[in-house]
Amino acid sequence: MYRDCDIYKFDWDCYGADTRDLKSVAFSFFNQFEKWQEEGKGLYLWSKTPGSGKTFLSACLGKSVMMRTQKVIKYVTPITYMEKVSEGYNDKTLPDPSRVYRECTLLILDDLGTQMKSDWHSQELFRLIDQRSTNGLVTIITSNYDVDELKVDDRLKSRILKSSITVHMPEVSIRNQKAAAEQGAFINKIIGA
Repeated sequence: MYRDCDIYKFDWDCYGADTRDLKSVAFSFFNQFEKWQEEGKGLYLWSKTPGSGKTFLSACLGKSVMMRTQKVIKYVTPITYMEKVSEGYNDKTLPDPSRVYRECTLLILDDLGTQMKSDWHSQELFRLIDQRSTNGLVTIITSNYDVDELKVDDRLKSRILKSSITVHMPEVSIRNQKAAAEQGAFINKIIGA
């Protein structure tokens, strides 16, 4: 779905609002990734509206940075990350499958806040963000929650705020706009209008 995405394909006009600041931050991240990396700063992209483009923008940024810098970029959701951590605990004969997420140059952690709320999950998410922050590794996090509203340990919130520039995405569902356009085009196609 995101194979062909890049920063130049993101439709900044789809929101019907002024997105100059958002666009400036995104292009700074892409064009000056090395400076972001030197400072160990990533992005925290959030909006309460599902489908607002958080995941697509993070994928566009990740792919564009990867193509420009040839750095190792990984994408994971908290749920998939927990599965990888669990695999490592369950089979000690294999290399830790979650290690790559803690050590890659740029990690996209998509949809933070959807994970289960157990102590173990909180501990492992903290370990992920803390290790990346401590080592100055860049992370893009997307969420439907402002950092203060996340149902996670305060230590984790603190690490996110320290290592991320918080960007509030427009509260507009691009996904719903695209779905309506696709439905209309489909109906016109099948009824011959």
